[in-house]
Amino acid sequence: ANSRQSLSSSYVQRVKDYFKRQTISLCGSGESSQRYKAEDRFVSNVFVEPIILPSSSLRTGSGSDSNTSSLSPDTEPFAHAFAKYSFIADCIPVDDILTVPRGVNSLRILALGCSGVGKTFTLFHWAPQAWAHGKIWRNIDLVLTVSLLDCYKAGTAKELLGFVRGGSTDEDQVTVCQFIRTHPGQVCVIVDALDEVPMDSCHIFMRKVLAGVSLPGVLLVALAKPTHDVIKFATAHAFTHCVEFIGFTYGAACQLVDNVLLQDDATPLKK
Repeated sequence: ANSRQSLSSSYVQRVKDYFKRQTISLCGSGESSQRYKAEDRFVSNVFVEPIILPSSSLRTGSGSDSNTSSLSPDTEPFAHAFAKYSFIADCIPVDDILTVPRGVNSLRILALGCSGVGKTFTLFHWAPQAWAHGKIWRNIDLVLTVSLLDCYKAGTAKELLGFVRGGSTDEDQVTVCQFIRTHPGQVCVIVDALDEVPMDSCHIFMRKVLAGVSLPGVLLVALAKPTHDVIKFATAHAFTHCVEFIGFTYGAACQLVDNVLLQDDATPLKK
């Protein structure tokens, strides 16, 4: 049977409609607000491509021999990031992040990046909206987003799905759980704020989800700053891939500011 027939089309459409409505809010007052647009902007109208590189911070893979790290937990993962940036051909398009290696049914990706380099904006906001519009990840039937700050106490898959953005009914949660088991690689769950909740505070179920033990078959993308706790956890539980968000080129950063702030008749920043 066609995999898409196993999911409620109305639920998938509700999720897509939720993502399509996502905007960037700009709050301003005083004299500066005269120069800048005050209305919300659709994420897809603001987005510019960040620099995403394959990470050398962690040796990743699916075998037991790969549970080692090229870093100690106290090592700064971005020490050589800008040296790698000179090899612009190494940059990874967002659409390629969910490319599943042959023979791998459960993909777990760790996306590392310091504050403000675009990881949450790109993978938690823009990518789901682009998926909803059919621009990326066309082979994925369902994309769900959740913050670990909301779901860290979830003790079952159904409880976890109760925290996803956009909402879900009990029937939706049961159907998605069944679909993940029977159609590995067709549901992507993006978990933000991995660094903001100590792993010891998470329910054992959530730790198993992040470690790839629970919800086998789901495409998991975890977003985090490279803190001691995150590196320690990632070292103990090897991810399929690790990518590093480095930030934006100067021209892209200027374009991002222009997209968010400037009025149509305002003078753009110099590139």
